Amino acid sequence: MERKQNFLRYYTDHYCQHEIVTSDISSHIVDEHLDHVFDACIKPTFPIETLVLSTRQSRTLGPEHDDLSFKQEWKQTEKGYNTVDVLYWIVDTTTTEDLEKILPKLIAPILRIVDDYDVTYKNHGVILLHGIVSKLDPMVITKFGLENVFIDALFKCLHYMTDTRDLALLTSAYSCLIDLIDKTKIVKTKERLLLFEKILTDGVVPGLRYAGDKSTFLLVLLPVIDRLAKELETLLVRYLKVVVLGTCNGLKSIKTEVNLVALEALKHVIEKTWLRIPLYGATILQALATLWMNNCKKQENSDSQEICHRTKIIYRLLYSICQGQLEIDAQALLELDKTTFGDLIE
Repeated sequence: MERKQNFLRYYTDHYCQHEIVTSDISSHIVDEHLDHVFDACIKPTFPIETLVLSTRQSRTLGPEHDDLSFKQEWKQTEKGYNTVDVLYWIVDTTTTEDLEKILPKLIAPILRIVDDYDVTYKNHGVILLHGIVSKLDPMVITKFGLENVFIDALFKCLHYMTDTRDLALLTSAYSCLIDLIDKTKIVKTKERLLLFEKILTDGVVPGLRYAGDKSTFLLVLLPVIDRLAKELETLLVRYLKVVVLGTCNGLKSIKTEVNLVALEALKHVIEKTWLRIPLYGATILQALATLWMNNCKKQENSDSQEICHRTKIIYRLLYSICQGQLEIDAQALLELDKTTFGDLIE
């Protein structure tokens, strides 16, 4: 907020000749000077070669090569703000109608930010894209095929899974990508299903394989699995093994928040792929038993009580689907510790 206020003060001091009430500065600049804001405060900070390149391809070069070796003026904050702050102000402040008018000018700079080598700035770019997607009518986004340009840029962000700094970017990218596809692609069409499947193959599956044992990454990936199960339904069967292992890792986590998200995702995975679930019944039961054992004796903890309640529901669903195939495993748990597992199984 402070950085946006710094921009508004600087702009009125240097460019605006009108007498305006302090509380109306932001709306006045939108109404009277929006095009000039772009021409004076945004466009000069992006080399034209960079804007052209950002619409053609994504690069993974380091800072010494970024912006074709030009100085990244759009990151500079000598005036108490930078160009990203100005873009945030435009996306957050303008009406849908004003945003639609200036959209052609905004696309290249925002895609350039999404394409930056710095994960923090990439995340800013994705958040800006999400703001545009949320505000505009789907017909405006699809008018010139912009949704496909945005989708391509967002898919490139799903590959960042090596550092905790990547978590914010992954969270923003998945959220924006799912909302964009949901808003611009017709339900049950082949194009929509293929894009949701690509989220699974290009993002979730590699994410579970390389970071599926880390609770922080599971908190990002499990809600995506939950949504994809609802979208893909039986198509999820192709990737059921890795999805089941990922959700089971979430059940075994020591973090309550991860457990709850994993239970929700697992419930929908089982419901949508129930014909193949018996193949993984024993694996799922083992994870449910671990979760139950970690929580059943914490009666004073409301989260643990909720976990136990939902674990029992999923166990009964799993047991009914597996049609007797879990009898031996369930009996083994009772023989191991009837006091602990009796309330779950009997």
